[in-house]
Amino acid sequence: MADAVVMQGVSKQFRSGGRWRPVLRGVDLVMRQTELVVVSGRSGSGKTTLLSLIGGLDRPDEGTISVAELDVGRLGDGELERFRLETVSWVFQTAGLHPLLTAVENVALPLRIRGTAAAPATRIAMAALEEVGLEARSAHRAHELSGGEQQRVALARALAKQPRLLLADEPTAQLDSGTAQGVMTLIRSASHVGIAVLIASHDPALVEMADRCLWLVDGHLV
Repeated sequence: MADAVVMQGVSKQFRSGGRWRPVLRGVDLVMRQTELVVVSGRSGSGKTTLLSLIGGLDRPDEGTISVAELDVGRLGDGELERFRLETVSWVFQTAGLHPLLTAVENVALPLRIRGTAAAPATRIAMAALEEVGLEARSAHRAHELSGGEQQRVALARALAKQPRLLLADEPTAQLDSGTAQGVMTLIRSASHVGIAVLIASHDPALVEMADRCLWLVDGHLV
């Protein structure tokens, strides 16, 4: 089975206060399919930048990134949009649900955007909500859901696409410990069905759950 993620010599810098500030310095990373990896490090160390580069939201200044055997840095704009729709899924610190849509409509939305017809998209979305234990809340809008329920809907939305790679940026940061444990269990189960999972987090419980934990220190993965 091919590696899910291969990064070689990836560097990225940003301009701040009239000066260029290096964030990543020659980062190498290889992730296997089904592997769950947590990247930790102090605030501002570059964890979100790392995920953004792998997920095709930004491009590296140097180096190469391959996800599911696709050279992300060489993808054109249209190919990159398709990559983000089909190959990777995201779970962020906040759920980011559309406030006017129901839970099932939120989960189905990415499927509809990539061309799935309404009826099958709804069936897939309902199955994903059932997986996270929220089928009974499928007709509720975001403001009618608790914070933990919103995050579980966001996870269902990410998994409904059946991505090759799930990227999660501090997914438990705003959850109480009990709710966070449930979300972590669902994320862990994603790797068991063939999805590579890369998480940026300070949460020691996520670190404990991971197959590997890496640290970003001075722009390097250690």
